[in-house]
Amino acid sequence: MEENRTGNTLKKWRENAELSQGDLAKKMGYTSPQIVSNWERGICTVPPKKAALFCKATGAKQKDVITLIMKDTTKRMEQRLAGLFAATAKKKTSRPQVKSTVEL
Repeated sequence: MEENRTGNTLKKWRENAELSQGDLAKKMGYTSPQIVSNWERGICTVPPKKAALFCKATGAKQKDVITLIMKDTTKRMEQRLAGLFAATAKKKTSRPQVKSTVEL
């Protein structure tokens, strides 16, 4: 199983701020701690528009949070594109060979 570095880092920042998942969720405007759990389990990551609230609530440095989100987003996009390319390659059909009727 692949290590969830992004989630582990988010959890470390939250725990260093002595916040429960519910506390952090409330400080960021969410009604349920499930979203924080999802971030920490690697299901998704902090939305960029919420990054400033995450920093304010946890005391994490803005540059560090932005870098983490960018790396995670890039990784997810690479995985998604690789899957799309693989699916496209499977669907590729071979074209029949057509002989040219033009003599050179």
